[in-house]
Amino acid sequence: MAENPDRVQKNAQLAIDLDNVKSANVRLTKNAPVAIINDERFKVLQQLHPKSLQRGTYKTRRSSRFSHDRRKVTFTAEQIVRILCRLNRGKAAGLFGDSLDLYIKCARTLDLTKEPDLIKARRLASFFSTVANGDVPEKFKAALRKTYLVALEKDPDDKLKLRPLGVPSAIRRITTAAILSEYSSVLAEFLLPYNFAVGVSGGCDVVIKTMQLGVDKYISEPEAIGQLPTRSLVSLDLVNMFNAISREELRGIIADEFPSLERFTDMLYEEHGETYVRMGDGTWAVIGVEEGFSQGCPLSPVFAALVLNVILKKLQPELEQRAKDRKDRGDFGDDRRGSIGLLMAYVDDVNALLDHRDVKWFLDRFVELANPRGGILNTMKTRILTSTSHSSVISKLITSNDTTTHLIGMDLDRAVSTYSRAPSSDGAYTKVEVVDGLRVLGAPIGSPTFCATFLANALQKASADSKKILAGLDDVQSMVRVYNMCTSHKLTHLFGTDVIQTPTELLPNNYFLWNSALTKGFSEMTDSFLQGAIESEPLPPHAELITSMSVKSGGLGLQHPRTCAVAQFMLTTKRCLQYCHDGVWLGYNKPRPTLPPTITSLFVDWKSSDTRTMKNFRQYASDFADICGGTSNTIDHFVYNSSINKCKELVREHAACMTRKHTLERIAPDYVSPKLKSMLLEETSLALMTAPRLEPKNRMKNTTFCTAMKRKLRLVVIKDHHTFRCKCGAKVDPWGDHCLGCTKNHKTVLSNGCRDGIYEIFKRILPVTKMIHSGTQMEKEVSNIVRTLPTLKPFDLSIRLNHLLTQGAWQVPFSRIGFDVIFIHSNKPAPSDPSIETASFNESDLRLREGEKKKFARRTGGTNDISAKTITADEVIGEINDANYCFIPIAVGPHGEIGSTFRRFWDGSDPLPIPNFDSKRPQARRAAIRATSSHTPWDILGTADRRWKANRGGSLFGGSYMCALPSTWAKQQLGLVCASKLADHINASFNHLTYDPRGADEGDYIVDDDELDEPEELDWKWVNVDFLDGHNNGQQHTTPAVSASLSPSDLGRAGGSGTAGTHSNSGSR
Repeated sequence: MAENPDRVQKNAQLAIDLDNVKSANVRLTKNAPVAIINDERFKVLQQLHPKSLQRGTYKTRRSSRFSHDRRKVTFTAEQIVRILCRLNRGKAAGLFGDSLDLYIKCARTLDLTKEPDLIKARRLASFFSTVANGDVPEKFKAALRKTYLVALEKDPDDKLKLRPLGVPSAIRRITTAAILSEYSSVLAEFLLPYNFAVGVSGGCDVVIKTMQLGVDKYISEPEAIGQLPTRSLVSLDLVNMFNAISREELRGIIADEFPSLERFTDMLYEEHGETYVRMGDGTWAVIGVEEGFSQGCPLSPVFAALVLNVILKKLQPELEQRAKDRKDRGDFGDDRRGSIGLLMAYVDDVNALLDHRDVKWFLDRFVELANPRGGILNTMKTRILTSTSHSSVISKLITSNDTTTHLIGMDLDRAVSTYSRAPSSDGAYTKVEVVDGLRVLGAPIGSPTFCATFLANALQKASADSKKILAGLDDVQSMVRVYNMCTSHKLTHLFGTDVIQTPTELLPNNYFLWNSALTKGFSEMTDSFLQGAIESEPLPPHAELITSMSVKSGGLGLQHPRTCAVAQFMLTTKRCLQYCHDGVWLGYNKPRPTLPPTITSLFVDWKSSDTRTMKNFRQYASDFADICGGTSNTIDHFVYNSSINKCKELVREHAACMTRKHTLERIAPDYVSPKLKSMLLEETSLALMTAPRLEPKNRMKNTTFCTAMKRKLRLVVIKDHHTFRCKCGAKVDPWGDHCLGCTKNHKTVLSNGCRDGIYEIFKRILPVTKMIHSGTQMEKEVSNIVRTLPTLKPFDLSIRLNHLLTQGAWQVPFSRIGFDVIFIHSNKPAPSDPSIETASFNESDLRLREGEKKKFARRTGGTNDISAKTITADEVIGEINDANYCFIPIAVGPHGEIGSTFRRFWDGSDPLPIPNFDSKRPQARRAAIRATSSHTPWDILGTADRRWKANRGGSLFGGSYMCALPSTWAKQQLGLVCASKLADHINASFNHLTYDPRGADEGDYIVDDDELDEPEELDWKWVNVDFLDGHNNGQQHTTPAVSASLSPSDLGRAGGSGTAGTHSNSGSR
């Protein structure tokens, strides 16, 4: 019975709101409802927990008198806080109701630079260190051995097919996660070169790439020239490994190799554990756990790999000895060393590339070694690949006239008949000889037809999942988040396969313009998903390109094979080559284990190899060397010396830059080209695609998010726009541009929203930069700034600076830095020198600068009603200058872009040259020069990052890996403020549209008119009279002389003393 859709939606939304997107995706796309446990199903669960193997190979722990010689596990405060902050919230609670969320929330509130919080963190670290050393009471140990089990239905047609999920206690999960973090490199060194699952960056790619090259070399290439393959690929599957593998074997390994973990391991597995199952009637039943490792425990896969490694370490030398015996007999094999077998594993997935003569022996020997340790081979899923040409190799070997070849065929046939089987209709079993391809760690290896079919099926599955996401959620932002982080990422590991299967002569010249059936299908899937999510028209080409550009470059960051396929193929191959040349990187200052010749021999001749993998790699090697090489752009430097993470970053940004330069700017239609730079903003991309939903303020309403996305992609915001008119009488454009510019749509809410958002950002960021001591030094619309006009509020927000800050503070020579927001909606060309500035700067930047200029050069001054003194607008700015204040306008464009003066303060970008001011505006020019002078702070985000790293190390500034640094968090928040407030303003303006079925004439389309500037946006703000009437207790107060509803033509009559261009106000000093 399928789970209730409403419940599925509720649980998925809860997971998303906790930033546990992976769990949300599983709940939405997997049709696996929780099974109601009856007696019959309980017996199935019991069978999954076998009785003790009683091997008797390992005795109880050594005498405690030796414990003082054993190194103890010790976690630091920084380590435990970092580990807790990186755990996922929203996971199931343990048997005793204990939840990870409590510990995670506690850790995320700790500031280790403060002594009280540091003490708390040290106590947490001491507690988990005590648990890791097993120094806890017996009752506590027993509690750690208890697990809560829930089962999911795997097959709706077979109610006895269950997928058990174990949930240990939160304390156990945290402790084991901390141990794994501390010991990952040590464990990796022990498991290599057989198991690549622990502590090896890109370990999965190494296994896939090695097996791909081996199959090409030993199977596909011989068949291509009419010869028989020399090897078979054996893929092993083990039955119920985690629950059945020997605990005694593990404890022996831990005692010999990792003695500091012995007490912890014994605490968990020296005694039998218990698994609690909730029955359908509400009662609890208990299953004794005598073997295997608890599901849900982060260390269980590692423990299983350790036991499996014992088997592989015994098998590999024996395979080498068999190869040596063949070589001694004069049979040099396919590698000139007697055809040495190649074994590689990833946790419990074992793949072996073996000489045909070794296959049967290997499987027999594996069963002999594994069965006593609880490793039971699943012959229904174990498979043997002998060919990629869709024809049986076994039959060709058996029918050979050569006696030796015939015997090899017979031996291989027995291996397949015994270990690679499938049930037949008559109840017996049939042998399964795979002759097209196999799935290795989720990637296809085999014939082009097999790989193409595999990719098509994977794409079809992802497309089906995207439809489930649309149907399963109501929140659009959540839909896009799940699609971005899960659905599209499901296919990224297959991008490299798509490149490998393409003949070298068909590769495109530009790596960022990959084109294939996968590319086309991926585009169709993304187009269909976004249409359904944001209710838009089919994506035009420019929008499709923007969706695949990186977030840092202003795109949506949706992984797309067009820009990522070649890069993924090149960088995974580069990492394998680097590991083969230098050893496996396990971390800074860690030893680099070398790989054996069985692996390195497949990569060593990459410069001359005729395998399609290496030919395609060489095709783009020079291009990638130029991108990633730095000062030395040689191919060898790229392959052997460049950092893989740095290469990823460089290639991602280069691909985005080239996509924009070579494609987007060429195909963008006229209604997009002038807006392109404004659309491609990192801040809005971060806000839409990466802002953590754990913080409620980051969650956007559907209407807001859809409009913001459409503005980002320049899609139609107003359908059937030609049938509507604005109440100002103008024609309405489809993109909402007029809605932002029309004076009928007052911008008070928009302006105040941006002001408040930036205010909150500064309160959090500026203390990190040490420009201010605390957020209390931030101000909003304060008066008493201008001496002559004390009721004037010249700044939307300001920073009150303290020159007595402690050592290390950011010393600023000003007493206050003020900011004022202005929105730029027009696209009309800004005043500039056409011979210089128009050619050098983007038109959008010039329009923003013009907005900044209007804030420096206001239209009106004001009059003090008590002193009757009137000052002009420039004199107001002069008093601000003379008071040692710095004024920085915040010009915001229609897509959230910001002016260069504030951008300099924000991230250190170079400002545009100072605009030309009228000779009657000397103070305005002085203020503009001061705003970008060397005395004015700049790059607050870069400074915040540097100080955060120095003081807090790897702590997550925003409480999530998606905003680990202050700069990322601040950009997300600024983008969120701009995108959401602009979108809300456009949506609110729909109330001012009137239906006009006759349409509108082309000449009625008004957007780019300077007269659209609102008076209140360009003039001063004053203390509210009503507020003063209620709070001054009869004292004198000021009165603004001009109402906000006056038209621009009324501004010249605003002066209280009849002076043109002034405001009147009253008040005491």
